[in-house]
Amino acid sequence: MVNASVYSPRSRQINSQSITANESTPRKAVAGEAVSISHRGFTCFPLPLLAIRGSIVSLRANENNLTEFSFKLPPFRSLKKLTIRKNQIKSFGRLIENLSVSCPNLEDLSLEGNECWPRDESTQGLYREAAALMLKRLRYLNGVPTHRACRPSPKFNK
Repeated sequence: MVNASVYSPRSRQINSQSITANESTPRKAVAGEAVSISHRGFTCFPLPLLAIRGSIVSLRANENNLTEFSFKLPPFRSLKKLTIRKNQIKSFGRLIENLSVSCPNLEDLSLEGNECWPRDESTQGLYREAAALMLKRLRYLNGVPTHRACRPSPKFNK
């Protein structure tokens, strides 16, 4: 059994729910959902999470054992914010390549504490530029704005 905290950004209330690895019928997903699977020791994403991926807007998966290969996933089209601090990610390029396919609408990515993230600030700027080139909607990387952060979000351009 995997415990995950699920909360609605609208109500800001946190409810504790259980997601089991052998769950045959996933629970009904709530639009605009935020999910945390942090501190669980995962090396890959649990199947019940993948079943509700279409409704997840924010995902926290900090302090697990995820690698860059853990992100070769079916698309999370609604995902805007991904926090994957302190995992086992070694290749920044491979991670960004995988995220460009699995998280095409990602706007905010936090990955500090992984081996792939440089400590030198000048190198961080280069990594930020490279990520913004591959992740077409990325606005923030580790809390620092990319060149897109100054522009309005696409939903405001209508």
